[in-house]
Amino acid sequence: MADDPKMKLGPIPEVARILIEPFRHVMSPGGRPIRNDDDDIQTTIVPPHFDIPDEAYLAIGRVAYASAMLEHALQFLLSRLALAAPFPALALTADLGIDNRFKALKLLIQLHRERYFCEIVPSDILDAMSKLIPIAIRQKDERNRFVHTVWTRGVPEHELTAVAKRPMTESAALGGATGKATVAEMLTLATEMRQTANGFYALAQIVPEVDEASHAQSLALRKRRPRSETPQEP
Repeated sequence: MADDPKMKLGPIPEVARILIEPFRHVMSPGGRPIRNDDDDIQTTIVPPHFDIPDEAYLAIGRVAYASAMLEHALQFLLSRLALAAPFPALALTADLGIDNRFKALKLLIQLHRERYFCEIVPSDILDAMSKLIPIAIRQKDERNRFVHTVWTRGVPEHELTAVAKRPMTESAALGGATGKATVAEMLTLATEMRQTANGFYALAQIVPEVDEASHAQSLALRKRRPRSETPQEP
C-alpha cells in the first residue's frame, strides 16, 4: 500500500550504486556483512507519499523571508547606534551571525546609556529596543526549528511531523520526542517576525544618521590620531 513507509521506491540510481559499492562487503563484529541486499537501501529521506503539502512549503518560505527582514533591520539599527556611515558599518556587520548581532545591539544600547547618557538616543527609544530583543531571540529560535527541520506529512494532514534525529545515546533514544508543527504556527511566526523587524527598523530611523560624504571630508581634513582612553603623563 502507498501508506507503507517501507514500500520499495524503485531501483537504486546508478550514481548511488557506484557510491555504496565499496561498502557492500564491510563485515560486522559478528562476521556477517552489514548490508548485503541492495533492496534495503532507501533511495529518499522522505517518500513522496509523506511529502508535506504545498501550503507548508509556502509557510516555511514566509518564515525564511521574515527572518531575512529581521536580519536586515538589525544591520541598519547597528550602523545607526554605532554612529557610523552605512557602508563602513555594513562591512563590519555583513558577516555577523544573528546571535552576534544581538550581542552587539545590547552593547551599543548600554554604551548609549552609560557613555552618552541618552543624549543622542532618548532613553525611551533605547528601552523600546531592549524590549524587542528577547522577542526577536525567541522568534529566531522558532525560525531555526521550522526552517532547519526535515518535515513529513502528519496525521491529520494539517499537522507536520519532524523526521526523527538518530539518537547518539540510549537515554536520548528513550526520552526523545517527535517534533510537531502546523502550517498555522509557521504563518503566525512569519507575521510576528515581520512586525519585530519593522519595529527595529522604525526605531533605527529615530537615531541620527551619519552623512557619509561630509563625514569622510571632515576626517580627511583633520586626520586626527586615535585618542587614548588611558591617562597621559604631563
